Amino acid sequence: MVFANVASASVAPPKPIAVCTFDDGEFCGWKNDANTQNSEWTWEQSALCLSTKARQTGKKGSFWIPSLRSSEKRTSSNVDINARLWSPSVPGAIGMKCLSFVFSIHLGRRANVQSSASLALLQRQE
Repeated sequence: MVFANVASASVAPPKPIAVCTFDDGEFCGWKNDANTQNSEWTWEQSALCLSTKARQTGKKGSFWIPSLRSSEKRTSSNVDINARLWSPSVPGAIGMKCLSFVFSIHLGRRANVQSSASLALLQRQE
């Protein structure tokens, strides 16, 4: 059995098909999922933030965590918050080979194990 060192100096790294830094306040073709009920991704103070969708009064809640109804505050200290951000279409001929990104999650408070944030990446089939 022979193994090749793919990280050798003679092999150039692949060129990215698309690069998005989100630095200019643009979403680079990424879109909020219209099926998400209570939160969405917004551009706030040079950062991509999870925020509460506008209520009927037109006001927004916390940029980080959707407002909870009084009954939810009393019954649960661990509420799941989900908001999908859809990528632009990737042509089948190109396919999804690799996705690299850097992110940080700030909850505005110290999180314990049961209330820590997580991130999931899913590939949609069309």
